[in-house]
Amino acid sequence: MASDTDRSDRLAAALRANLQRRKAQARARRTPLEENPSPAATGGNPATGGSSAPSEGKPAIVPDGEAG
Repeated sequence: MASDTDRSDRLAAALRANLQRRKAQARARRTPLEENPSPAATGGNPATGGSSAPSEGKPAIVPDGEAG
């Protein structure tokens, strides 16, 4: 029955690794990122890389019925 102990040892090692990974993720979420603020905190649009102004050379999207 050595395979049963091998399996349980592998499971225990995998569970320990998973726990360590989850703890690291929780620590990363808890730590504020001063040097790279979120787009919501800066007021920027995440789809445009933080700028809410229309990019040069591209026409602005205008809803139907409005002058553009």
